[in-house]
Amino acid sequence: MKLLNKIINSFYVPREEHEYALSEFIKYLISYNDAIGIPPSPVVFKQLINNIHEDNIERCMYLIWTTINYSKIKDNHAYLRHYDDKKLSFLRNCLEFVKKQMNNKYQYHNINHIYSVIENMTIIMILGMDKDIDNQVKNIPNMETIFTLFLSAIFHDIIYAYGIGDGDNEKLSCKMMESYVTKNFSVDFENELGIFDETDQEIIMNRIIHNASKSIMATVPSQRSFLGKSKYREILADADVFGSFINSQLTEAETNKIIQEVASYSPVNFLKDQAVSEIAANFVIKVMPMGFVTPYGKNFQGAFLRLQKEFLDPKYVPKIILEGV
Repeated sequence: MKLLNKIINSFYVPREEHEYALSEFIKYLISYNDAIGIPPSPVVFKQLINNIHEDNIERCMYLIWTTINYSKIKDNHAYLRHYDDKKLSFLRNCLEFVKKQMNNKYQYHNINHIYSVIENMTIIMILGMDKDIDNQVKNIPNMETIFTLFLSAIFHDIIYAYGIGDGDNEKLSCKMMESYVTKNFSVDFENELGIFDETDQEIIMNRIIHNASKSIMATVPSQRSFLGKSKYREILADADVFGSFINSQLTEAETNKIIQEVASYSPVNFLKDQAVSEIAANFVIKVMPMGFVTPYGKNFQGAFLRLQKEFLDPKYVPKIILEGV
């Protein structure tokens, strides 16, 4: 069967620009090997992702559709020709809603962060599913699970404020997600893709709200050391920090955004008078005490350990552990 699939794929010639861009992105991603602990080039990744579509929402929809359908695409890349965003109209509407609602004055917690987390989730899940299929490991989430994970990614930081309690931003984001889904979800939106195994809208809606809320709450930084018990639900927790913890340049770039945001909007500037490298090292210690926590994220564990070793070099040894982030 694998030989037959290789023969079929060898005759696949992308006809549309998005097909070609998605195909190149997938090929580059599945060629990654974490054994040497060096992550795929962030520059190459970003270029390949940007090639999919110049519009952020359109690009996210291509990535979401590709991830939900990856088990079919893996068997035959020509399935990329079946792309139809109308069959994911609810998630598109969610993304448009969050874009309008988010306060984009923040340097880090803004709509671009949401786009990045969707990209990160695609990277983590496709690589995980590809390795699982190759190794014949039954570790493939069903379509509803993937759908729910992207729903949680879209809403996970819709509410963000400084000066409130630990986990309160996430709780408020869950409430906003629940309110929107309750008012707008219809099982007819996505069922042409066969995402749901049943047709009872209330049962499906309550289940995806429950599971999406669990995923969002798993992103609370102080809870990260307690994660690792859920195979799929915590994928968002890995995707939320993925871009910050596989490459030291990206870590410092994201740290700079946080520094600017805290200086501008936090009642107490708890990062004042610290070097960027010192703050970044503290992030590595506090936010990633165990590295990546899911089987999917752990495909990049070697890259994280390499970064950790670099930041915990004696010249970067942090003087304090961050509080309040």
